[in-house]
Amino acid sequence: MNLQIHLILLCGDWELTLAQAWALILAAKTLSPSPTTNLSDTNILMHTNDTNRDTNIRMHTNNTNKKEKLIYPELSYLITGICFAVHNQLGRFAREKQYCDSMEARLKELKIFYEREYTVKDTGNRVDFLIDNKIILEIKTKKFITKEDYYQIQRYLQVLNIRLGLLVNFRSRYLKPLRIIRIDTDIRNKFI
Repeated sequence: MNLQIHLILLCGDWELTLAQAWALILAAKTLSPSPTTNLSDTNILMHTNDTNRDTNIRMHTNNTNKKEKLIYPELSYLITGICFAVHNQLGRFAREKQYCDSMEARLKELKIFYEREYTVKDTGNRVDFLIDNKIILEIKTKKFITKEDYYQIQRYLQVLNIRLGLLVNFRSRYLKPLRIIRIDTDIRNKFI
């Protein structure tokens, strides 16, 4: 596995920054499934700016494992593009219903099969969008996405036996749709 790490450090305090950089490198190495990864496989880019006293560290790992396939890549990319278009159109301070209405109009325009506010069987909960019976789209307008939001989509994925969910928070300044993959119950029960 080729692991590339890019760190951008904007800080005047080098000791703290270097300690954080090494912690990130070690954390990235522990995430690597390959035991052969060493520091010579790691590329680090560091920049400092003494005028900015806040520490800003960004790490990017480049996994070049070609065996992993995305689930429904074309459809999920299309949905993500629609989300970006809606976010650009309405901004970040609209209500959830307004985002859903705009999403619905664009899905109709592109003739993508969907069900809005699909009721999850026996629970009474409602999924914002079930798209093409393949992807759950859950729209949020919160300051932060919480683990409860993740658990909510994971429950929907389990009950509906859907493989992929997209969690989109339109309140954030930069839209970052989260891909959530259903955890298989057989695997989950092994760790309980």
